Amino acid sequence: MALSAKIVKTDVDPRDIHPRDLTTDCYYVHHKSGQVDLARAGKIVDVFDTFHDLGIVLVRIKHAEGRRNPRSQDPAI
Repeated sequence: MALSAKIVKTDVDPRDIHPRDLTTDCYYVHHKSGQVDLARAGKIVDVFDTFHDLGIVLVRIKHAEGRRNPRSQDPAI
């Protein structure tokens, strides 16, 4: 199955990333191990499906509250 979400960066600290640097389609993905990844997807279910297919157990998926337009810009991270 093709991955429907893109993992932008692994093992990030959400406190170090400002929302104005992210696009509106970014999500913080919290693993059971404590690691936090940054992912992009059109829908939150796409994020879940991608990580589930990779065999990663998730605790929480949180919208990153980005402010950039995903059609014209990429996350500045």
